[in-house]
Amino acid sequence: MALVRRWRRPRAARAFPRTEARGLGGAAGDVHWHRVVATTARQSTRSTPVLKRFGGGTLAAAVALAVYLNSLLIPFVYDDHDTVVANPSIIDLSNIRFVLTHSPFRPVVNASYAIDHSIWGHTPVGFHLTNMLLHAGVVLLLFLFLRRACSDARVRAGDATRQRPMDDWIAYGGALVFAVHPLMTEAVAYISGRSELLCGLFFLSTLLLA
Repeated sequence: MALVRRWRRPRAARAFPRTEARGLGGAAGDVHWHRVVATTARQSTRSTPVLKRFGGGTLAAAVALAVYLNSLLIPFVYDDHDTVVANPSIIDLSNIRFVLTHSPFRPVVNASYAIDHSIWGHTPVGFHLTNMLLHAGVVLLLFLFLRRACSDARVRAGDATRQRPMDDWIAYGGALVFAVHPLMTEAVAYISGRSELLCGLFFLSTLLLA
């Protein structure tokens, strides 16, 4: 004989009953209840050990670095001769005004070249290493964003239980595909393609801080 089980709200959600019973009815009560559930879910996520929280993202970032190790051997090519080799504004990092105004449409990118030049000179290895580290950082941020998206989706469904392992697997899979996707080759292996990496870094950081 089939057993019919009554649906039960998740434990964390049951701790915070809908606010209609507290005097807030309709849409206002639903909004308040979902806010409480979301806060509970995020607090439980923050209590997770740091290694467990960032393990999948760190692994995906390490894979991203390993995939592009051979790019360290690439010399300056194509536009690199204009953006780096023959760029007078990156010679003196202390002349910050010249660094930021030489390329008015991409001042942050030019400033990153100036920082690289102050450390490595005109050695292409250092510039490629910066691109690799930026790519690894974007991969890590993407992992965190995907996991946040999975958690938020569960909150909207009324499930405020502790972070589920499946969230990490989904986030890890998405970050890993991005880390090794051939579409990123130009942005990572090509020094002058750094603008795409910086764009991704700031874009994902903004989403996570929102």
